[in-house]
Amino acid sequence: MSTVLNAIYFMRVVLILYTPLTAEEKAAGMKEQTTGNPWQFKAAIAGGVALTLFLGICTAPVMQVVRQGLEIFG
Repeated sequence: MSTVLNAIYFMRVVLILYTPLTAEEKAAGMKEQTTGNPWQFKAAIAGGVALTLFLGICTAPVMQVVRQGLEIFG
């Protein structure tokens, strides 16, 4: 149920972001919101993908480090 509610909530935001402005909105001086793709954005996405893959592939060593940390500080 939560997933459905989230999808409904965010659908409005997605529609607002990707719907082109009407002629009246352009005439009123509204500007389209574009962010472009700066290198920082691309780097953050690549880092997130790399971290996700690393944690998915190297689960055992990561969990071993977590266990060691818990033994030391726990």
